Amino acid sequence: MHCPVHKTIILPYTLKLFLVLIFLFGCKGNATPLDNPIFEVDDQVPLIPTRTLGSGSGYLTIDGKALSIKPGEIIAITPGTYKDLLFTNLNGTATQPVTLVANGPVEVVGGGITLENVSNLTVTGYRKAKNIFLHDVTYRAITITGSLPQALTLEGIRLKNVEDYALFYDNTATYNGTDATAFLNFKLLHCDFEHTGGIQINGNLNNSGGIVNNGFCKNPEIAYCTFKNCPTVETLLYIGNVEGCDIHHNILDDINGGTDKHNGIFLLLGNGRVYNNKCTNHQGNFIRFWPFSQGSQPREVLLYNNIVWNSRKYSALEVQSFAHHIIPDVSTYCNTKVFNNTAGKMNTSKPTVFVGVVVDVYNLQGGDIQIFNNLSFQQSETTANDKIWSQQSVTKPSLITNNRYFASPAAAGLADEVSFKLLATSPAKKAGLYQSFLTDDFYNTARANPPSIGAVE
Repeated sequence: MHCPVHKTIILPYTLKLFLVLIFLFGCKGNATPLDNPIFEVDDQVPLIPTRTLGSGSGYLTIDGKALSIKPGEIIAITPGTYKDLLFTNLNGTATQPVTLVANGPVEVVGGGITLENVSNLTVTGYRKAKNIFLHDVTYRAITITGSLPQALTLEGIRLKNVEDYALFYDNTATYNGTDATAFLNFKLLHCDFEHTGGIQINGNLNNSGGIVNNGFCKNPEIAYCTFKNCPTVETLLYIGNVEGCDIHHNILDDINGGTDKHNGIFLLLGNGRVYNNKCTNHQGNFIRFWPFSQGSQPREVLLYNNIVWNSRKYSALEVQSFAHHIIPDVSTYCNTKVFNNTAGKMNTSKPTVFVGVVVDVYNLQGGDIQIFNNLSFQQSETTANDKIWSQQSVTKPSLITNNRYFASPAAAGLADEVSFKLLATSPAKKAGLYQSFLTDDFYNTARANPPSIGAVE
């Protein structure tokens, strides 16, 4: 049972600022944030709270209704070690969100964070400091429940040793075509996941037994997160009914080493972009996208600038649509582009059923696919494919061009198998097809004209 602890401390502004700086830059938690040197960032300007809540231990409930928390307020959580956190009835506005901030180390041991009846809420431990640390969690670490949240942002949170889901939202709200019925503008930014379960955002579009359209997740962003040492997680990120996902600049390593199931590490149903991610030392497709579009206008799935290396089983990417997702007057197909990815050492265990290449293409239910500018190297199983893509059903790409396969990293002109940068003499340099929308590479370096193939310019 959650027991509310309401302790309000009122301090002069200058003393508040001094204490914030001490907490933010002078204190450390019991674990260090995971290294993500590729996408390192400076931290935000410290936030000055309007009030501070919590005793530093036990159970903490922050109830916006009971405490009359208004839009625009910044609530600091007293540093300490808690058993459980409940954030409820916290509703800001689009221009004045409510913010909960950990200016010093806030640990949750054994329990988790529950977000109930919240919208226009930001929970932050700061991008670099990551002052919020959930560990040794016996069930779920973060649970979203209650009324349909919009504009919920979670950032600067560390999670370690989570037995069940790292984040769970069982969204059963029926989508009627309006934003009011969508899980809108969710953001998960600059978070670390180590030895955790997956992120599960439920949703369903299906007409196999009558039309079901619920859990619609619109324009979520998952970025600058690090995932490591998850040996049996199987699916690390699942979004069951999504439009316009924006998934980028995430680092994954040592995923699914203890399972042989045919996993999609990121399993996404709907449409959106997945780009500038790096997935190494894993089992299963890094991205398994099952495309469809809500409404009558076909949308796009864009998979680009990803580095995928050393998969024990299966190809880097998979795209596959299903008839039960294509519903007259409700939804239609998607068009897909797979370009400028670097994939090497796929399918090293050589299972006999599937091959290991850049992308497996299944039936896209009328959708088009284009595959270009991809760099593939040192693939273990290449029969019945061209070492770039494998045809698993009736759909064939309308465009296959400027893809290259190399027998080894050296032949591809890779500087190493860590950065995957190209040597000046690499045959991949300026070997790509120019596209006006292709502006930068994995490292956010401007693309040349013509561009190099692969994720790195």
